[in-house]
Amino acid sequence: MKIRILTLAAFMGLLTFASCEKEQDPIDSATTNTNFIESDKPASNLKTLVTYSDIPIPASYQSTNYGNTTIASTSYIVDILVTENGDDIEGSFKVTLADSDESIVGFEMSDNILSGTTIAYNFWINHPDPNNQDKQDEHASCIAGCHDEFTDEDGNKIKGRGGCKAKCWGKTAAKFAPLVILLL
Repeated sequence: MKIRILTLAAFMGLLTFASCEKEQDPIDSATTNTNFIESDKPASNLKTLVTYSDIPIPASYQSTNYGNTTIASTSYIVDILVTENGDDIEGSFKVTLADSDESIVGFEMSDNILSGTTIAYNFWINHPDPNNQDKQDEHASCIAGCHDEFTDEDGNKIKGRGGCKAKCWGKTAAKFAPLVILLL
């Protein structure tokens, strides 16, 4: 608990100092995302800035083709732990869902996972069986569970449904990866 308080105090001090600078570089929110995680590790090991790369999605999982149309969407971060050769690397998936029907419109993986492991950006579409029916059925069941859990008796969405679906997408993608990926 003391480490968390000290880490928070140090962060607040740095934030106060940084906010007093005259010029600050803008950050392009479309290509970067600030992702703070709770951790008992020393402050030097905390993730503060994460960059992502697109991961192609198999056509069988894309329920809607939006083409080049701009649509309202929401991105969700799913923290992951990748294990390769006994080494653990923390990273994340960024799952973007259409606001209208919560279909997947984008899937990204943090660059530290892509650069620090043997996983390739096209692991999902290059899997020997990207249209595996058993995996599609498991995915559909997970999505249905989100609807059941996060829909009120009047049929309205309850806060948390998009995040639940994002975790379903993370679980599905992880099953196709050539490494062990755990969702945190």
